[in-house]
Amino acid sequence: MLNFEEMHTRLPPSYRYLIAIALFLIAFFLRFMMAPAQENLAYISFYLPTLISFYLLGTGPGILVTILSGIAGEYYFVKPFEVLFSAQKNYLPLIFFALTSCLIGLIITRLSHYSDELKHAEVREKFRSHVLELITKSAPLTNTLRAIILWVEQENPATRGSIMLLNTDGKRLLATATPNLPGFYVAAINNLDVGEGIGSCGTAAFTGKRVIVEDIQSHPYWHHFKELAGQARLGSCWSEPIRSTQGKILGTVAIYHQYTYQPTEANIMLIEQAAYLASIAIEKNHSEVALKKNEERWRFALEGAGDGVWEYDFKTGKTEASPRLMEILGLNANLPEDIERFHHWAAHTHPDSITNTMMAIQAMKDNNSDRYQIEQQKLCGDGTYKWLLNRGMVISRSSDGKPLRMIGTSTDITERKQLEEELKRQARIDFLTGVSNRRYFMEQAEQEIQRTSRYDTPLSFFMLDIDLFKQVNDTYGHKSGDIVLKRMASVCRETLREIDIIGRVGGEEFAILLPETDKAQAAEVAERLRSVLADEKVPTEAGAPIQFTVSIGVASRVSSQDNIDMLLNLADEALYQAKKYGRNRVYIAMQ
Repeated sequence: MLNFEEMHTRLPPSYRYLIAIALFLIAFFLRFMMAPAQENLAYISFYLPTLISFYLLGTGPGILVTILSGIAGEYYFVKPFEVLFSAQKNYLPLIFFALTSCLIGLIITRLSHYSDELKHAEVREKFRSHVLELITKSAPLTNTLRAIILWVEQENPATRGSIMLLNTDGKRLLATATPNLPGFYVAAINNLDVGEGIGSCGTAAFTGKRVIVEDIQSHPYWHHFKELAGQARLGSCWSEPIRSTQGKILGTVAIYHQYTYQPTEANIMLIEQAAYLASIAIEKNHSEVALKKNEERWRFALEGAGDGVWEYDFKTGKTEASPRLMEILGLNANLPEDIERFHHWAAHTHPDSITNTMMAIQAMKDNNSDRYQIEQQKLCGDGTYKWLLNRGMVISRSSDGKPLRMIGTSTDITERKQLEEELKRQARIDFLTGVSNRRYFMEQAEQEIQRTSRYDTPLSFFMLDIDLFKQVNDTYGHKSGDIVLKRMASVCRETLREIDIIGRVGGEEFAILLPETDKAQAAEVAERLRSVLADEKVPTEAGAPIQFTVSIGVASRVSSQDNIDMLLNLADEALYQAKKYGRNRVYIAMQ
């Protein structure tokens, strides 16, 4: 099947118009090849290039072929309308032909584009989930960065991407992920110097700012590389610096286009997301590499690596800490109360970590292991908790094999844990609105309905959809449409309770789960939410604020046999009825 999006992104406008004219000339030639008895076929031969131009080449080329067909085909276009208009050489049929051709072509274009957008969104989410999964599972960094670039490239088949990382001294860029760039080009840009005016990536890494080069052949930054870029068939390049959480430059993400091209808002958002994901992957990798190096040079009773050292007495249950470990936890090694506080490990261990710690200690007491390794949250002097990786070894046992003493080290892994939590959050939330994505919403809903069934408590679902949202996008642009979606999600959070669960399950469609809420209460909440949203005014760059309405379908659990799929289907059907009866209303499912 022909790819509508690919045709539009791969071909520059001049090429598309030339192809449209060629289609017209072919049709014009066919007209004279057909006998008068085949007038209707000749007539169709003009319609086909018009509709094909609309579908494959866009609105502009489609209108051009329509006009040319109308001018060149007067005789053949009058004949089919003789009965209708009762006079030959009447130009009304020509006008009718032009208008119907444009209308049909535009409808085909819209439907095809909408279908492609839905498929594109599904593929985009799969790629993004795959990237997050690679990061979470600590896949090799090159594999993760390659997946990020493939995700970028699938957004636009006419682009090629790269991720370059700074070397250890920060003066050169190394080509780390370049899955679809020519080998000779990758070899030439590898070990690229960092500096202003040295290509897009060298400049972005040096200045720490995004660099947009719409025409490589004429831009001064590419003076020394334009022949190379020409051989690689690269027309434009946009480069985004990759920053760590502390603002340090780690490398660059670049998107190349085959032709001279100015990035759209969607292109800019894409390269920003790619740089953000790359930053998380790189920092997590750096953290894990550092941790592995610590493990390799870890020596018991040695503090050279900067880790804290401790000793545990199995008989008394007391722990002695080195000054470095006290420092990590913000305790004063010279204060008796801080020293005494550390002696009893349970007193400064987070409740969630105590059970696993006791099990590990008991395993050593039972003579099942000499080694100890556990991740714990430890209480700091300022009242906060830090994550520590504690590793130890039994160094002394009694004559009957009971452990007496254990020594070990503690490594601060708080930053790594924070990155892991951020990854989990990213995998669960919708990037645009900040509410739960469809997958995480369904997980939460399943857990909640199980709890509801167990305790026989009420529960309700909303399916909520912005009315005529496509008109908002068409009138104000997709950027304003995104602002409306974000604002609607914020209003829902502000209006509903903390225990209510909100999820974005489609483009402009949201699902809301309300625990401990029966049908009557749900109807009241839904009407209040609808009213609040109807009064909301979203500011735009154009000046006039956007007002929008929503339709809400409500379904409630009335039987212990009701499951998540049944309730969502009922709420979805109720939403359909709300739309059917005029929009901007609440409809309660009949149960």
